[in-house]
Amino acid sequence: MNPRLVGCMFASMLVGGACAGTAICAGWGLLAALGLYSGAGSATLVPLSFLMAGRPRVATRAAAKPGAAVA
Repeated sequence: MNPRLVGCMFASMLVGGACAGTAICAGWGLLAALGLYSGAGSATLVPLSFLMAGRPRVATRAAAKPGAAVA
């Protein structure tokens, strides 16, 4: 899997979990919390993935050729 996409998925899960937790604390019920978790997570994942796709890749030691210097 693409590491950037995995990071975006975890970020969207955190946002969705925060929205669901807020709904539970506000007393809206489990069904509303589930809907907010799903909606907020999806609504966050799409913009994050577009933003991360435009960023340049950062060279890592694992991706570098053996003996090559990493900038």
